[in-house]
Amino acid sequence: MIAELREQLGWSQRELAEQAGIGKETVWKIENNQTRPSTRTLEKLAKALRIEVSEFYKYEAASFAERAYETDPLVTRFKILLESIPKSQRRRFVEGLEELVKALLVDL
Repeated sequence: MIAELREQLGWSQRELAEQAGIGKETVWKIENNQTRPSTRTLEKLAKALRIEVSEFYKYEAASFAERAYETDPLVTRFKILLESIPKSQRRRFVEGLEELVKALLVDL
């Protein structure tokens, strides 16, 4: 997220480090998941990037949920199954699946 925001501003890692008042090496380590920033460092980065600190936590939570979802073997099997269906039939397949799920939930 930090690298994306930095790049949107057209800044190098050095420029972000200068704007935030932290070391360039710190920016590199954070962007490359070599270290986790302290709360104070996040505050400095947020100010430099013109965002609220809470945006970092929202991104982290969403990223974790997405990774957990994508590594679920059942999700992988479903993706493979869905991709095997011709694009013209996928909507019909999903609608049928939704009806099946609703019927199963009623039986619970």
